Amino acid sequence: MIASKGSRFTSRVSPNAILLIVFVLLSLMYSATTPVFEAPDEVWHYHYIRYIAQGHGLPSLENNEHGAYQEAAQPPLYYLLAALVTAPIHDDDMPELLWHNPGFGYQAVGTVNDNKNMLVHTNREGWPWQGFTLALHLARLVAVAFGTLAVFATLGLARQAFPLHPKLALIAAGLVALNPQFVFISGVASNDSAAAALSTAALWSALSQRQRPSLYRALLTGALIGLAWLTKTSTLLLLPLALLAVFKFKISNKPQLFTNLLHMAAMTGAAIAAGGWWYARNAILYGDPLGLGIHVNTPWGRPQPISLVAVLPELPKVYRSFWGAFGWGSIELPAWVYAALGGLVLISLAGWLKAFAHHPTARQWLNSSTAILCLWCGGILAALLRWMTQVGAPHGRLLFPAIGAGAVLLAAGWAAWGHRVKRGASLAALSLLGMLALLSPFAIIRPALLPPSTLPESELYARADKIQMNYGDTIELLAWKLGSPAARPGSLVPVTLCWQALKPMDINYTVFIHFLGQDNLVVGARDTWPGLGRFPTSLWQPRQAFCDVVHARVEPWTPAPAVYAIEVGVYDAQGSGRLELADSSLPVVGQLIVRGVPPPAPQHSTWYDLGGQITLEGYDAPAQAQAGQPFSLTLHWQAQAVPLDNYTVFVHVVDASGQLVAQHDNYPHNGIYPTWAWAKDEAVADAHTFTLPAGSYTFKVGLYQQPSDLRLPVRGQAGPVQNDIITLTTVQVTP
Repeated sequence: MIASKGSRFTSRVSPNAILLIVFVLLSLMYSATTPVFEAPDEVWHYHYIRYIAQGHGLPSLENNEHGAYQEAAQPPLYYLLAALVTAPIHDDDMPELLWHNPGFGYQAVGTVNDNKNMLVHTNREGWPWQGFTLALHLARLVAVAFGTLAVFATLGLARQAFPLHPKLALIAAGLVALNPQFVFISGVASNDSAAAALSTAALWSALSQRQRPSLYRALLTGALIGLAWLTKTSTLLLLPLALLAVFKFKISNKPQLFTNLLHMAAMTGAAIAAGGWWYARNAILYGDPLGLGIHVNTPWGRPQPISLVAVLPELPKVYRSFWGAFGWGSIELPAWVYAALGGLVLISLAGWLKAFAHHPTARQWLNSSTAILCLWCGGILAALLRWMTQVGAPHGRLLFPAIGAGAVLLAAGWAAWGHRVKRGASLAALSLLGMLALLSPFAIIRPALLPPSTLPESELYARADKIQMNYGDTIELLAWKLGSPAARPGSLVPVTLCWQALKPMDINYTVFIHFLGQDNLVVGARDTWPGLGRFPTSLWQPRQAFCDVVHARVEPWTPAPAVYAIEVGVYDAQGSGRLELADSSLPVVGQLIVRGVPPPAPQHSTWYDLGGQITLEGYDAPAQAQAGQPFSLTLHWQAQAVPLDNYTVFVHVVDASGQLVAQHDNYPHNGIYPTWAWAKDEAVADAHTFTLPAGSYTFKVGLYQQPSDLRLPVRGQAGPVQNDIITLTTVQVTP
């Protein structure tokens, strides 16, 4: 009996309704779990809403007393509705929750969770919401409602564009409803979902007007266009496109022509009445109908517009952020996700080409509705590219006014291949997007924005090597680990650091990593709050441990090859300085090998084997030198295997009588690249500099161990070398 009732219930609920319910649940999940203001421009969107809710009217474009910054130039529909919802809420506690992360903006790669949080987040943001957090979540609900309308409008748009393919509607709407970025944006305070919803609804209405013209539909289409104008200025393209869609010119049928012109006039009038007032206001008050000037004058506005060609390198970021780039756009999905989705898009594009070239029913694909959808998508893309020439804005969400039309075209491209490809491609796309949309809040977004989890001691020491360095009896570095023992100049080096507090702290200390060379030369540095910006020390509880993986860059100019000390410490950026180690030692945790580019071939080739570990492949030396002027002998070593010990190079200079007149003993590369750091097959150029009086001098070299002074046995092409000393060359030093 229960099963029967359940069966009847599911039969009554259409797949379209189920999809809408899924979208609502997903967007509510994103809304509830995304920390406050950790979405693109949400802080300024909310200040816009707050300013209206407090009774000040629309924000001015001439000052920032409202706090909305450049978002004050956005059309006001979303903000007016959100202000209506949030007006009863007192949000005076907002400043208390806005704890800025000083490391925000560090340019970590897409999948590295490093200082991608603008704010530090605490339990005060949690349920039950109250004050500011309640008001923000109510404003987010308005965006959820618009996102739901966008999904619903996509269903209608697909049915209107391809009436002979009813299943396309569910696929197209699913591409919108499960797009992780669209779900994310629909779950935060933003006008992007509103622009997507009203643009898609206006297109749907325009295509309906074309097929079944009526004055009512013309007025409805115009009203929807005008409301879309009140969400984003890019939607101004809707009116000429809608007029093109409904225009029918038959001069022989004057009544029909008159009716058509009447409908077009009604559509235009309704659009201007609904949305034109805001642009007229801007023109009268500021002489800037679109309010573009305030955007151009931001830090990301370009001093001079760039060419469209110069914009092209930014398009991959536009593509990635269309599908999923969370937070402030820096929390990206794994690269394979973008590649897989790109493959599905290419299959659709190929389907369109196939339909146009070979499909016997190509006319059903290349129709007026298809052309309108293509023109709309192309127009929005062109508007974005034009905008990007003036402002650094490689944001895929700015394409969302066309997300419904794009989803319809994408699904139709798969359908052009036939049922099997349509089913396979749509199933793959919707499954992948659905999985990402469901998992991203917990697997991708929150780990990048919230404090790290504490770890038991057993798990901590499984991640890193025990070290236990006590900083001022306040903080203890329990363990550390270098991601890779060697690096190249310009590369990022991951360093795992595991910490715990020894006592409660009021100061928020900064962690630093330095790569130090001779004379304390710093060749790499990184400073960050612990937790990679998410876990300031004033939140630490004594004896609770956690681990960070901090990425520090080796400077491109770093002398290499060489070995550098790794220094790890903590300091108070507000003025009290470093916390010194309790035992007064230096905070050096280990060493980093920085490898250089392979040296050029030696001027003079030779071959000697030293202990089966290292070979001398040749040397560089002048035939003549000038007395009192320095010159160098460069030895070209190569490791046959990783050397077993740390060997010292000796260079003896003897005169014509065989007397030792100069000697240079040091680790290779002037002491900064000892042999223990060499890799198998690595070539090392090792220079030794001398200044000698006039005469004839012979150079003899070899390797030995300290402190035993035991030389490595030397074997040349002719066999063992006497005394394990290699005689290389004679240099004539002239007066």
